[in-house]
Amino acid sequence: ETKLSVLRKAKNFAVAAAKHVAAGMPMASDEEIERRFAICQGCEFLNNNTCSKCGCPVQREKKFISKLAWADQKCPVGHW
Repeated sequence: ETKLSVLRKAKNFAVAAAKHVAAGMPMASDEEIERRFAICQGCEFLNNNTCSKCGCPVQREKKFISKLAWADQKCPVGHW
């Protein structure tokens, strides 16, 4: 993993987190998290529980650091 990819991941996550805070931090339901997670599990861009398109972690358990749980977020390739 290069420094650039680490920086890109950090930037993408920071932007997503800032948008989430600005939107009032709406959280997805457990059912929506499971639906999103299932979609991600079958995605060609999932690599070691990380989205290779945006670099964000794909985890059900860590709701505060996972875009899966943030109701205002979208998949970078439009799957959810």
